[in-house]
Amino acid sequence: MKIFPLEVKGDCYTMDNSNLSTISTCPRSAFYKLILKRRKVKNRAALFFGGVIHKALEVRDLEQEVLISQEVEDKMIQKMMEEYEDTEMEMGEYRTLDYAIKTVKQYNKTYKFDALTAIQLPSGQIAVELPFALHVGNIEVQREILISDPDINEGAPTMKYFDHIKIVFTGKIDRVVRKNGGLFLLDHKTTSMGGPTFFQEFYTSLQFKGYKWALEQIIGEPVQGVIINGLVCRPPLKSGDINFTFDRDTIYLDDTVIEEWQNSFMITVQEFFQYIFNQEGYDTQEQSFPMRTNWCSAKYGLCEYYDVCQLPVLQRGGMIMGGLYEPHAWSPLEEEPKPKKKAEKVDFGDFFK
Repeated sequence: MKIFPLEVKGDCYTMDNSNLSTISTCPRSAFYKLILKRRKVKNRAALFFGGVIHKALEVRDLEQEVLISQEVEDKMIQKMMEEYEDTEMEMGEYRTLDYAIKTVKQYNKTYKFDALTAIQLPSGQIAVELPFALHVGNIEVQREILISDPDINEGAPTMKYFDHIKIVFTGKIDRVVRKNGGLFLLDHKTTSMGGPTFFQEFYTSLQFKGYKWALEQIIGEPVQGVIINGLVCRPPLKSGDINFTFDRDTIYLDDTVIEEWQNSFMITVQEFFQYIFNQEGYDTQEQSFPMRTNWCSAKYGLCEYYDVCQLPVLQRGGMIMGGLYEPHAWSPLEEEPKPKKKAEKVDFGDFFK
């Protein structure tokens, strides 16, 4: 049985909020996403669309205009046109360039005046799409483990001894602003679903507790909280009319949540390490990563790996490596690849054996 290694660089292991959330939600989905690096093909359009809207908002944020001008809006539209160039969307997909342009135009109409412009850092950099990679803590290992390091044997699996592994938290902060004299994160959230509970999930989110810690490390100034910039981009109505909702909510974050976040972060990463180390004790690698079925069906729909997990054990490999899923490895410090239509050979695995 093939054993998957822990992917490190030197003595460091990186973890971002998205992957941390996947591990916390369901280790089995983390196995498919982080170890096998597979995602459902149909999810490309939504991820790409959200990325395009972020790119357009980044253009406006960098201009630091309180009152948006037509010139800046034209730059935002031009940026989206460049992003959509040579991009092919799935048949029936509504997240087109035209839809993106209408979204941004309506957003600019709603927030024609926006006093929450990005601050300028002491270095002179405008605090927009601010990347970070910060050391959070160490996990003791004190033994030889199977690892993959791009600087060792060209990344081939190798046994290596570690006293400990440094855990590095990575991410990208959309915008840093001042409100009533206090420092705040401002985070853009695009979604096709809104509703009265949209903002509630962010009040306990580990993401913004971690981002508060990260920004305080970077700037050396207390961060009061986060402003959620919600862009609800629903599918067009049957009449063809576009149905948007734009709203913001401010969440204050107490300083005491930092220690709580660090504890949750490190424990979750340590648990994930243990799943990887335990692979040899099971008949198949995925059995080392327990399935948490409470998350198979959530408010946003079925888990993207539901079609895999509902199959008999011996058929799952054929499904996850087949044409419904595609290779995908991403970090918040990298660009989301453009959706492309391409013929992909379907591996049916054990389906017809």
